[in-house]
Amino acid sequence: MTRVIALPSRIEDVYALAKTMRARDAEEARIGFGADPKALLRDCFKQSILRQTYFVGDEIAAMVGMAGPLIGEIGYPYLITSPAIARAPLAAVREARKAVARMLQIREILVAMAPADWPDSLRFLEMVGFIFDEPEPMGKNQMMFRRCTMQRAA
Repeated sequence: MTRVIALPSRIEDVYALAKTMRARDAEEARIGFGADPKALLRDCFKQSILRQTYFVGDEIAAMVGMAGPLIGEIGYPYLITSPAIARAPLAAVREARKAVARMLQIREILVAMAPADWPDSLRFLEMVGFIFDEPEPMGKNQMMFRRCTMQRAA
């Protein structure tokens, strides 16, 4: 079984992942958010309250984190991946569940957006525990996204 090692993210991880980011993640940044993928990843890193980098072997497989205001009940998680994530999908789900549990200790509600036409991403988020709204167009290019939410248990 291939392991995923989760470590605190460093700015160097942003630049390493930007070089190996999966094409769909880069497309989501460019088309869905109208942003340069590397710049969006750097912004996510800088604005994060929590952030981790997942490694499979020596390769960066993903960066995960949560942005949002310092005070508030809503957190905005993100997950940006490289092809290495495919070598350890179940281990990545386990690590993402741990990350989400930490996020829910700080925020009552988590809200993310996922491309409506990316079944692998939606399946991953569902396995982590998110629920989905119906697809809606978003951004300048009106790319279809699904709002993904998770709420702290009462």
